[in-house]
Amino acid sequence: MTNNWLSHIAMLVIGISVSFWIAWMVHASQVQRAKENFHHIAEKDVRLIKNEIKGHENILYGLGGLYLASEYISHAEFKLFTEVSTVETTSYDAFGWIEYNARDHSYSYTHIFPEEQSAYEGAKITSNNQMYKMIESAVNNRETSRFLRNLDQMQLNDVHHRVNGNDQFHLIILNPVFKNPRTKEDLIGLSYSIIDFYILSDSTLAHAAAKDYADHVVYKLESGQPDILIYGTPPKNISPYDYTVTTDLSDTVIRWVAYPTPLFYKKYGANNLYLIFVVLCAFAMTIIFLRQMLLSIKVLDSARHKAEEANRLKSNFLATMSHEIRTPMNGIQGMAELILSSNNETQIKSHAETIISSGEVLMHVIDDILDFSKIEAGRMDLDPIAIDMLDLADDVAELYAPKAREKAVELVVRYVPGSERFVYADPVRMRQILSNLVNNAIKFTDTGHISVTIEEDKHFECEDGQIALNFKVSDTGIGLSAGAQEKIFEKFSQADNTTTRKYGGTGLGLSICKRLIEMMGGEIALQSREGYGSTFYFTLPFTRNETTGLSTPRPPVLKDMRVLIVDDLAVIRQLVSEQLSMAAMRCDTAESGEIALEKMQDAYIDNDPYSLVIIDYLMPDMNGETLAALIKDYDDFKDACLVMLTAAGSPSKDDYFAGKGFSAYLSKPVRAHALIETLALVWEVFSNGNRHEMIHVDPHALGKKYEEENKYKLPGAHILIAEDNLVNQTFIRKTLEEMDADFTIVSNGREALDAIEQTDFDLVIMDCLMPVMDGFEASREITRRKNNGEILGKLPIVALTANAMKGDRERCLEAGMEMYLTKPVRKHALKEALFTILRGDKNNASKPAKIVPLHNTQNDDNLILCEATLMEAKDVLKDEYEQVLELYISGSAERINEIKSALSEKNIEAVIRPAHTLKSTSQQMGAYRLFRTAKEMEYTAKAIREGVCENGENIHDLFALLYDIEIQFAETQDALNALENYKPRRNIP
Repeated sequence: MTNNWLSHIAMLVIGISVSFWIAWMVHASQVQRAKENFHHIAEKDVRLIKNEIKGHENILYGLGGLYLASEYISHAEFKLFTEVSTVETTSYDAFGWIEYNARDHSYSYTHIFPEEQSAYEGAKITSNNQMYKMIESAVNNRETSRFLRNLDQMQLNDVHHRVNGNDQFHLIILNPVFKNPRTKEDLIGLSYSIIDFYILSDSTLAHAAAKDYADHVVYKLESGQPDILIYGTPPKNISPYDYTVTTDLSDTVIRWVAYPTPLFYKKYGANNLYLIFVVLCAFAMTIIFLRQMLLSIKVLDSARHKAEEANRLKSNFLATMSHEIRTPMNGIQGMAELILSSNNETQIKSHAETIISSGEVLMHVIDDILDFSKIEAGRMDLDPIAIDMLDLADDVAELYAPKAREKAVELVVRYVPGSERFVYADPVRMRQILSNLVNNAIKFTDTGHISVTIEEDKHFECEDGQIALNFKVSDTGIGLSAGAQEKIFEKFSQADNTTTRKYGGTGLGLSICKRLIEMMGGEIALQSREGYGSTFYFTLPFTRNETTGLSTPRPPVLKDMRVLIVDDLAVIRQLVSEQLSMAAMRCDTAESGEIALEKMQDAYIDNDPYSLVIIDYLMPDMNGETLAALIKDYDDFKDACLVMLTAAGSPSKDDYFAGKGFSAYLSKPVRAHALIETLALVWEVFSNGNRHEMIHVDPHALGKKYEEENKYKLPGAHILIAEDNLVNQTFIRKTLEEMDADFTIVSNGREALDAIEQTDFDLVIMDCLMPVMDGFEASREITRRKNNGEILGKLPIVALTANAMKGDRERCLEAGMEMYLTKPVRKHALKEALFTILRGDKNNASKPAKIVPLHNTQNDDNLILCEATLMEAKDVLKDEYEQVLELYISGSAERINEIKSALSEKNIEAVIRPAHTLKSTSQQMGAYRLFRTAKEMEYTAKAIREGVCENGENIHDLFALLYDIEIQFAETQDALNALENYKPRRNIP
């Protein structure tokens, strides 16, 4: 009872405190609003006064222009100009012109307005006069200058004393006029104005009398002089609304201080703080009382419901888990007992497989329980990384494809063209969600198909830099009743007990999916009709991965090819048609064999036959096998390449299906990139005459290979290549072309420094050994310029070295290089290194890394040509391979002659560079034996030069190595000539 009263008192204190806080916030808001209104009024008035001063200055500019345009100005001209210019203003005492005499450096009044001041024309301004000092200050500053002065103190009331004017605090504006306005040289005089500050302020602020804030503001001017009350009567008490505007004159800082009047307070500052507080307190106490009463009523009812719900959930959970865990455990124990009592190896193997299967089911149950427990405890964390969403969906489809094929159910993934693929997401949880939905779809579907559709949702509200993807998993299975749909996402829930007994499951899968999707910022929903299938769909926001772009494969061999897609399922026809259309193929579809034959006949009559026909194997009425046989019976269709697309698994008899007319087969589901590349390979082999044997292709390996090759793109990047070797230049250039990067090529370090001075680059590829200036010296100079701010940006440097010796890493670091690559230059290693530095993990990019060569031929001493290196050279250089090969042969002959000439002159130093170049280019082109000998010559020459020969090598050893090099060069040429007409065996994965 005491605790209850304490609770009421605490609530009452809280209510009063909140009421006071709200009332005070309302009061503070009113004060702030009044303060903002006052500041607005004050700033507006001060701005008007400043504009009036600016008007006087404009008159002086015009007066200066008048004297600048004419050598002589008459009094009539001066009077006419000033009368017209000053018609809108009344605050001036005088306008005039001060002439400058360059001979004796003196100033004198020549023209003065108004006329009553004309008696002072011709008066000379003495150096002890304050006007003289102000003139000198304005001339020295070479700009219009403003001075606030007391005329009595200035001894100026004998000059320009205006009738009925005020003798104190005038604003003097001096505008020096130069014969050359641009350079401000050759002073001819000054136009000036003397303004009565009281009249200026009063006349400008008089407009306030007509405003709704009349008599609300008082102004005072503070300066180094005594304060000046400009307008109104200042309040006796200090106001919280005081507002000061500071203005800099030439030698004085003045402050406009504005004060609100009682009239302003009455209109803008009134508030009912106490009344608001009392009303809020009464309202708060009433709400607290009523709420406390309702809480007291609901406490017992809520406790009762919670107890009942907890008891029910506990019973359901124990019953479900008992069933789900006991079922696989029975299988494990039973099969283990049978193994112990069995002597038949076949039976033992079968029992062991059952144990493994039951163990997997048990692990799945345990994983669901653990995931659910993490979510309930709030310990489920998301770990987003850069992913390709299409690749992830394809992986899930591949994982469950065998299970779908067992039931002869089609499983397809459709990524709608134009949708973003590259995002940041948690791949583990995304696979878990899609896997659960796909697994459920397969479980409850006996015939038909299952489709996973992913499409960008343009209408979903996302933050900047984000996009939304909509996922749909549809099936043609048993569907769900209306009652089952309402509880399908509840914990431990399935459609009914019959479903549990027939299909099993913990009932946690969809609940976990729902919670994960909500954690990611989305919602999951369901559309279903009993007996007609179900569609689960959800939309999630993702951060866009702007460093990775989409590149669709477009093999030239398939461009404009006409293809017919035959499948009874519309979703398959649409999916394949979209994929092939992106590869620039012309696609038509047919839903049956009869329609396919009609379209092929029409195409033949139109003299535009189908080159490729993709046929589903499992179709009603006329299956793919029958359709292929009918097509091959027509002579008109003999040039068509037939490809089987099946969800029924791979055919077991190649010769049988080849006899039916098929040239290749593909198992569903197939990746988009893999499908296009596979068809390109099949058509190339088919068009070369292979029409009676099955063409074997691994589309999964092809798809992954394509995606790997197109992963590293650097559009817009500008890269400097510093490399003196033409062969290496070509390799690097072709690789950068594949990456969509711009590049500039130079041949030594000096040229690299010159290029950096003229152009901004994102990265430098620097060969370590070059003529004129090597890569180490150039890198040190680039680093020095970056440290001094001469080069903006990071400008990372990637070193190229033919050495991989101890100390090379430290030497590269010392020179300022971020990473080094060993020669020969490998396409994948170079792509990965450049992409990592410019687009990838900046932490890893900052550490120099040695990239392992593609093919380790360390122990192949007798190998003349390295086939792997040669194949990569052809892959990188493509149509330039023959040209680069000729360049390598001619260049190698020149390097050998240079070595021979250097040895004949016994010039050890001159041997090193051509030996190094021969070593590098030979390794790059796969001439392995020649590379090893050139490397030995280079290191031997260096050892002789440094005097550190371990085995007493001398120049005679270099002659012996030269003899070996000449023989091996001839062997290399013979081996390359033998490959002149050699077409490498197509390496179809």
